[in-house]
Amino acid sequence: MKLLRSKVRDLRYFEDYVLRGAIERYLHLAIEAIIDVGMRIASILKLIKPERYRDVAKIFRECGVLSYDESKRLELWIGLRNVLVHGYARIDYGKLYEVLQNIEELENFVNRIFEYVANRGVDPQKESLSNIVDSVKKVLEKRSNIVFAYVFGSYATGVYRDESDVDVAIYTRNSMGWRELVELILELEDATNKKVDVVDLRTAPLLLACEVVSKGIVVVDRGVEERIDFEVKTLKECLDFRPRLEKYYSEVLSRQA
Repeated sequence: MKLLRSKVRDLRYFEDYVLRGAIERYLHLAIEAIIDVGMRIASILKLIKPERYRDVAKIFRECGVLSYDESKRLELWIGLRNVLVHGYARIDYGKLYEVLQNIEELENFVNRIFEYVANRGVDPQKESLSNIVDSVKKVLEKRSNIVFAYVFGSYATGVYRDESDVDVAIYTRNSMGWRELVELILELEDATNKKVDVVDLRTAPLLLACEVVSKGIVVVDRGVEERIDFEVKTLKECLDFRPRLEKYYSEVLSRQA
């Protein structure tokens, strides 16, 4: 966000929709991360669960992370998240520019929360994660068509909350029909008591497949060599593609300098 702020010197820079999109996306992700941490702290410390997103600010106040005035200002940032998610097409870019000029306040909140988590030793309970992974594994192991599979996303990185979806990626010997795929999803949802999203690695977009193989947890591995070949191929393609993507964004930013 600091880099984007340094590049955006006035409203003219918002004429580039790519740069606008990057700003909106990073703002959304930063605020969403604060919400996730607040909800996890409430769950771990057995505090009253927030009924609204803005209630997360009260959690940080109750924990002593933020003062009353600071928590009220954080509520405004959390409210901005709703605007970014639901009203991005109608954003007044003058207001978005103003937000970017005040980003240090949000960064300060992030640093305070990080210090609190580090000093208190608040960490997600591993039992829930282990149960989810084991439940997914038991369901997938019954499907002989599945060569290898991963749990990825929030349950693989540990950044999850109670209502988070479970993301599963599968690589099959033969393509699955829609009935078989839906049956698998329903069985996984019954086993985990969570909403489950299943990705077919044979047809997944490159960047998504790269996320799966680089950060996912392997839960089924019937073909070790096939899996390794797939991972190497995917990572190489991703690394080959990344410089082009970085060059594109660099050129976009340099044109605005």
